[in-house]
Amino acid sequence: MLWNLFFALVLPVAFLIGLGDILVVQARNRGRNAALWSLAGCAATLAAGVAGFFAAPFVVDLLKPDPQKEGRVFMLSIGVPAVAAAAVVGGLLRVLPQVAKRSSSYGGAAITMKAEEWHIRDQCRACGFYFDVGDMMCQCPVCAGFYHVRCWNETAGCSACARPA
Repeated sequence: MLWNLFFALVLPVAFLIGLGDILVVQARNRGRNAALWSLAGCAATLAAGVAGFFAAPFVVDLLKPDPQKEGRVFMLSIGVPAVAAAAVVGGLLRVLPQVAKRSSSYGGAAITMKAEEWHIRDQCRACGFYFDVGDMMCQCPVCAGFYHVRCWNETAGCSACARPA
């Protein structure tokens, strides 16, 4: 009985917490709304799990497994769609390009681009690393300094152009 409670409550809650955490990190790194992506991913996972729960008896009847394995087939009918939905949301977020957020210090929007061959001699003003061809980077609209999009989002804009508070 306790084992069934673990699989019915604790495991799905832990999965959703982990999924939400992963989606928050991915969304922040890409300049997207972290709360919205986390909520959408968890909702899609729950919806797929609920659909799998209602479809599970039909799957068990269709496959006609051994009586000892009916419980496993039932749980897989719930878990597989839920994990697939989580993977789809995470994969969709990875496919979307990074977006540079507006700077909080002066309200400017950075120009986002992919690093070209001639950018490899430039360094990011925030982290100091050189750009690789294909990296998502942005350029400050005021001083024309280059940043990784992730660095721009983490520092809330250009550190050189930031006005003192």
